[in-house]
Amino acid sequence: MHSHFKNNTFTIVPRPNDHNVISTRFTYRLKFPETENPIYKARFVARGFSQIPYEDYTDTFAPVPKSTTIRFLLSYAAGNKLYAYHFDVETAFLLSDIDKTIYAEQPDGYTDSKYPTNDFVLLLNKALYGLKQSAWLWSNNVKSKFLSLGFRQSNADETVFTRQDGNHITIMAVYVDDFLVISDTTDRINNLESQLSESYTINNLGPVKRFLGLDIYRQTPTGPIFVSQSTYARKILHRFEMQDSNPAKAPFPDTSQLHKRTNDEQSSDPTLYREIIGSIGYLSTYTRPDLAYAVSKLSQYLSDPSVHHMQAAKYVLRYIRGTPDFCLYYAPPESSDSSLPFGFSDASHAADPNDRKSRSGYIFFFNGGDISHSSGKQSITALSSMESEYIETMNAAQEAIFLRKLYTSITGQPMDIPTTILTDSEAALNHTKNNVNHARTKHIDTRFHYIREVHAAGLIELEHIPATEQAADMLTKPLGITKHAESIKLLQLATFPFEAAFSRP
Repeated sequence: MHSHFKNNTFTIVPRPNDHNVISTRFTYRLKFPETENPIYKARFVARGFSQIPYEDYTDTFAPVPKSTTIRFLLSYAAGNKLYAYHFDVETAFLLSDIDKTIYAEQPDGYTDSKYPTNDFVLLLNKALYGLKQSAWLWSNNVKSKFLSLGFRQSNADETVFTRQDGNHITIMAVYVDDFLVISDTTDRINNLESQLSESYTINNLGPVKRFLGLDIYRQTPTGPIFVSQSTYARKILHRFEMQDSNPAKAPFPDTSQLHKRTNDEQSSDPTLYREIIGSIGYLSTYTRPDLAYAVSKLSQYLSDPSVHHMQAAKYVLRYIRGTPDFCLYYAPPESSDSSLPFGFSDASHAADPNDRKSRSGYIFFFNGGDISHSSGKQSITALSSMESEYIETMNAAQEAIFLRKLYTSITGQPMDIPTTILTDSEAALNHTKNNVNHARTKHIDTRFHYIREVHAAGLIELEHIPATEQAADMLTKPLGITKHAESIKLLQLATFPFEAAFSRP
C-alpha cells in the first residue's frame, strides 16, 4: 500500500452517490515455490467485472507479439550475432494515467481510522491491475515512450520497435511488462536501459534466459541460440502425473485415424481432456512443431471426448516424456544465400474421416530453425489431391508475405528475391504457374487464387521437392515410428543442453 501511495495510484475521497464504485481485493501468489527462497507476493487489484461498459471503460485490446515474431527475432539475433537481453518493468500497469473517472473500494484488510470504508473510496489516478483497460493504457504508454526515443513501430507486428543509428540497430519486442531487447552492442542496450529508467523502474535481467516460459541458452553472448520449453514440459508431466510413464517414440501409436465419439463409446472427463490439450498446445505453439498435428487433431474433440481420445492425449504426454528437451536451434547461415526465410507446404487429401476435409500444414525456416508452422483442417472440401495442395500453398503464401513484411520492418531492407515455398505436388505447382487444369479447378473460390498473384509479382517462388524431403509432412497426418524419426530430422529439431543451461549462475 505504501508503494501505491508513493506512486499516487489513487486519492481517498468521499463516497459518491451518483457513480459506480468497483470492488477490489488482494491476490496472493507464491513465486518460485520450487526454490529455497520463494517470494511471497500480494497485489491489490480491481475486480474488473464490476465495471460498467462505456462508463468505466471503452477500449480494452492490447497487442502482444505473435509466437512467430518471437522466434523470428531470436533467429535473427543468432544469425547476425546480436546480443539479446531481457528487461522487466516493475508495477507496469500502475504507470499509466487513467482514462475514465473511476472510483474503487478501499482494500479489505487495510484500514485507516481517518477514512472509514463506508464513507470513503478511492478515486483512481493511475490504472490498477484488474481494470478492463489497464493493458490497453499500458500499451499506449509504452508506444508513446518508444516513439519519443526515436524508435519506429513495425507495420507487421505493432509490438516490435526498431531504432537505426547509422549501421547500428536496436530492436524491442514488448510482451506486456517483459521487453526482449536485441542490439549489436551492449553499450546500446545499457543506454536504452538508462533512457527507459527515466520513466519506468527497469530490471535488466541480462542475456535472455527465460522469456514467456521459454528456456533460452547461448554458450556465448552472441553465439547460436537454443530455444526450448524443457522446464514447462516437465511441469505438465508432473501436473498430469505422467512423469514416470513409459516414453513413446511418436505422438500417436500408429497411423490410425480418430473419429467423433459414437453412442456406444464411453465418454471421458472433458475438463481434464481440455486441460491436457491446452497444456500441450502451448508447447506446439512456440517450440514443438512435431506436436502441432496432434494438438490440431485432438482439439476437434474438446466438447465430447471419448476414452479413446483421452488415451490418445495421454499417449502424446508419453511422447513428451521421451522428448522433453527437443528444441529449436538458430545459428548463422553457412552462406548469404541461405540467410532468408524459406518454407514447405503440404496437404493430406480427405484425411478427416468425419467430413472428408483435407488436412494441411506449412513450416518456415530461418537461420537453421523453425520460425513459423501451422497444422489444421481446411475450411472447404477439396475434390482432389491437387486442389488440397493448391489451397495449402495459398495459406503458406500468406504467411510468407507476413514474414517478408516482418523482415523488412525490422531490418529496414526490402527482400529483393522471392521467398521459396517447397511443395511435393507438381500438379499444384503447375496450376499456380500456368493454370493448366482450369476445367478441373474453375469452381475453386477466388480467394484461393491469391497464390497466383504473389507468384506473378515475384514475391513467391514455388519449387518441387521429393515427398521424402517434405518437412511439412508431419504437420498433415500421423506417422509411424520410423517415418516420424525421419521427419524430426527434416524439422531440424535439436536437443536442449538442459544441464549446461541451468548450471550457469
